[in-house]
Amino acid sequence: TVGHEDIYIMDCDGENIKKVSENNRRKRVPAISIDAKLIAFMGYEGNNRNIFTMDNNGENIQKLTDNPENCGHPDISPDNAYITYEGLVNGQNEIFIMNIDGSNKIQLTDIPGHDWDPVFMYQISQ
Repeated sequence: TVGHEDIYIMDCDGENIKKVSENNRRKRVPAISIDAKLIAFMGYEGNNRNIFTMDNNGENIQKLTDNPENCGHPDISPDNAYITYEGLVNGQNEIFIMNIDGSNKIQLTDIPGHDWDPVFMYQISQ
């Protein structure tokens, strides 16, 4: 739909492109779990951004944050237990972490300036 941003998945070779999101909410910055079963994304409700999750087929959409000052840029931990994200606090972006179901939100940073785009690091065994 013109003016709407949706989420698509595809094979690593670019084949089998499939749209997995529908509705009038803009969706951006998807992060997929390491087992490829869950997608976290930043969704808009009016001008507010919050964090949502959905199954990889677009079903079971869950709103995890409800921050009128905006949350965005989620990433899912390698063990699928946590989501990290940025949230606006007193006009500045800070980094947060929460359980995969949206419970137990903890602010990790509180420093001058904006903290953006948190990501989990993956350890590769040798």
